[in-house]
Amino acid sequence: MLDFNCYIGSWPFHPLAVETFEELQAIHKENGIEGGFVSSLKSMFYRDYFEPEKELYETLKGTNYRQVMTVNPLFPACLDIVRYGIENWNIAGVRVLPTYHGYDLENPFLEELCVLLQEKGLVLSGISPDGNLVETVELPR
Repeated sequence: MLDFNCYIGSWPFHPLAVETFEELQAIHKENGIEGGFVSSLKSMFYRDYFEPEKELYETLKGTNYRQVMTVNPLFPACLDIVRYGIENWNIAGVRVLPTYHGYDLENPFLEELCVLLQEKGLVLSGISPDGNLVETVELPR
């Protein structure tokens, strides 16, 4: 069994039940989960999220867990960082947070990101603007 919606990291001023990769692995082991798709909470809060994504890559390397890069399509280097992640970190997909980062789903920068992911056969994951639905979408090739 795999967990398709994992985060590691901390939320500012609010402790979470699971913040480290080791804590995530422990709770997964207790529940018979063998691996998962993990995003970095740090990346949500960094304007340039390359460093937290690099840290996540190093943490997950050699495990049964895959990296889902958290990005903000409005950041000018977004596509370059995603391409780097595809080529060097073998990312499984990309997570977007439109409400948190302040754009809507019809944003042209998000469209460019979707085109890249579609070309590479990767998934796009995100939270609906109303905050009630977590979705992962495999974009057709």
